[in-house]
Amino acid sequence: MENGVMTPGFYEIVTEYETSFAEADKRTHLPEEPDMAAVSRFVESVNRRIVTEEVP
Repeated sequence: MENGVMTPGFYEIVTEYETSFAEADKRTHLPEEPDMAAVSRFVESVNRRIVTEEVP
């Protein structure tokens, strides 16, 4: 950003990311909804390891 104005390089980066996301969307087969029970179990396990200092 120069003087409050986005530079051309910024827009080039945005375009690269948009292209990458579009390509990933075509190749990725994710479910419409996440498995929230699995997410909750994962978060709980991470929190437990942090509290018990198993994670440095």
